[in-house]
Amino acid sequence: MHEQAAIKLIQNTYLTGATLANLASRIVDIKVPSNTTIMKEGTPTPAALYLVRSGSVELSRKDGRGQRVVKEGGYFGEDTLTADLNGNLEGEPNVSSKFTIKTMDHETVLGVLTLEECRTVIDTSMIGKGQRTDFTSIVDEDIPLKSLKKHTMLGAGTFGQVWLVSKVAPDGTNRPCELKIQSKYELIKQNQANGVIRERNIMAQLKSPFLIRLVQTYQDDTFVYMLLGLVQGGELYNVMHGDHNDTISEPDAKFYAAGILEGLAYLHRRQIVYRDLKPENVLIAHGGYPVIVDLGFGKLKS
Repeated sequence: MHEQAAIKLIQNTYLTGATLANLASRIVDIKVPSNTTIMKEGTPTPAALYLVRSGSVELSRKDGRGQRVVKEGGYFGEDTLTADLNGNLEGEPNVSSKFTIKTMDHETVLGVLTLEECRTVIDTSMIGKGQRTDFTSIVDEDIPLKSLKKHTMLGAGTFGQVWLVSKVAPDGTNRPCELKIQSKYELIKQNQANGVIRERNIMAQLKSPFLIRLVQTYQDDTFVYMLLGLVQGGELYNVMHGDHNDTISEPDAKFYAAGILEGLAYLHRRQIVYRDLKPENVLIAHGGYPVIVDLGFGKLKS
């Protein structure tokens, strides 16, 4: 996506190399015959950035302002990518075209990056604001570790313990969570420290009903803590291998597969590879929906 270097809007948007590559992969090239009107001034059109791969287009207005020809290597439509700055992030993003845009004498090839595709990769309400827009950290508001109330231990292992805890929600109710406590000494001893850091950095980018949610993280001199959303329905493995059966029905299999696919697709759109999919790593949430957990083997493309 070398054309981005010339686009001021992109320059003023904090994007990593991986995010730029992700956006570039979503550009679709289309061929437009000569003398074809692509847009008409004043009519609704999908918000999108257009890159002129070959040929040329003419932009004109009734008042004559801003009329120009965009040739190979140029672009237009970048202003429409700011349509979500007002916070309207739902529905197909249409804008009123400021120009009548028409191809010229030869067939033109355009690379099209729609705002709808951008929404799957970055926070489009922050485009052009000089702030980070790729989903780097979307953990909850600050929740002091000492405010968490421990109830019972859910499990223990080499590196530490997992506790059922609760936090006070804004409405005053207690909300259950899972607190994962890991020993720094054991993590370093077993060469797992970098893996935990990688897992935390990946989970901080995720907000999907089909993926375990990271609520907050903490550390002290001895332990690192990960506060996670609580999924109470047990493992998919136990659903597949119950007391009276060792299989699941085809409709149920399709249902679980669809949810898992949604979770994996969410990860792949953010250049994250999961690498540890198995029934034991899929929990069942409220309503029976599958939730992928344990991103310790996940990898983020740099």
